[in-house]
Amino acid sequence: MSVKANRHVPRGITILHDDRDLYVIYKQAGLLTTGTGRPGEFTVEQAMGDYIRKGNDKVRRQVYLVHRIDRETSGLLLLAKSAIAQRRLQDDWDQTEKVYLAVVHGHLKQERGRISSYLAESPTFRVFAVRNPAEGRLASTTYTVVATAPSFSLVKIRLLTGRKHQIRVHFADLGHPVYGDDRYGPPRSTGRRLFLHAKRLAFNHPHDNRRLTFETPIPGAFAELFPGIDDAAWDAARPPER
Repeated sequence: MSVKANRHVPRGITILHDDRDLYVIYKQAGLLTTGTGRPGEFTVEQAMGDYIRKGNDKVRRQVYLVHRIDRETSGLLLLAKSAIAQRRLQDDWDQTEKVYLAVVHGHLKQERGRISSYLAESPTFRVFAVRNPAEGRLASTTYTVVATAPSFSLVKIRLLTGRKHQIRVHFADLGHPVYGDDRYGPPRSTGRRLFLHAKRLAFNHPHDNRRLTFETPIPGAFAELFPGIDDAAWDAARPPER
């Protein structure tokens, strides 16, 4: 359904789809998906909860996160309007297509490939690969290079699993960290964003199982680094599906 402008829709969020069971939104980079417990945090979960209640705290309605994307990542996010819809979407998550766009440092040796490793998290919330499967969770990512510039590559990425910081750790481990990632890559030399974008999301609707697909344009900051890049080049690049 089309979504009209509403004064309760917060800055940094665009509602792309709104039906009886769910929202699909576009989140700008810099906005938390959910809170970390720190006072005064502004999050998608909080903002969309306020939107669905239209600012009336007496209304007992809320949104239910189906998945998360990192604070510094922009792009598509799926939220349910009930616990039942949330559970159905999460139970069917292996049928969900999650495709990202990233700018990484350098040029990859292989234009297409698959990265798999077991990921664990340190007490300081840093994610890292481990050799022992018992100590981590399997994470799998496929990719294809869309374009190159003198110092960077534009990469189309398909998530086969959905682990925390998966893309960022996988490409850092290849020696090609995501541009702007000062956690897993070199210190950020400018105030520019993390160049990671959740571009495409396709899933089965929890009510009638119809397939829904959403896609956003290539962000302007990405296009600035790769003059002439367009959605046709993006569509032509196909990461391995498995």
